Amino acid sequence: MARIRFALRSLAKAPLLSLVVVLSLGLGIGANTAIFSLLHQIVLRSLPVEKPEELVLLTSPGEFKGGRNSTGDAGGLENVFSYRMFRELEKRAQGRTSPASRSHRS
Repeated sequence: MARIRFALRSLAKAPLLSLVVVLSLGLGIGANTAIFSLLHQIVLRSLPVEKPEELVLLTSPGEFKGGRNSTGDAGGLENVFSYRMFRELEKRAQGRTSPASRSHRS
């Protein structure tokens, strides 16, 4: 108990150091929480599908893409499909699978 009192008296004698210590701890804990929250959202949270291990990514050769973006090309992405091509893939789905899409905005 004497050591705790000594530590508190030492911190009281140097208020600027105490402020720096408290702010450093607060920023460290806050940054750690923010990074973990981001990691949890991206990596740790499971996907909202029944069997995520069965997901596949559909790609097509660059010169045979069915869609265009505002610049007239796919921007180097291999998985850009037009809405019409997506609907055609959806019709031709084999088994119990069907395609899904997501929006990619930079």
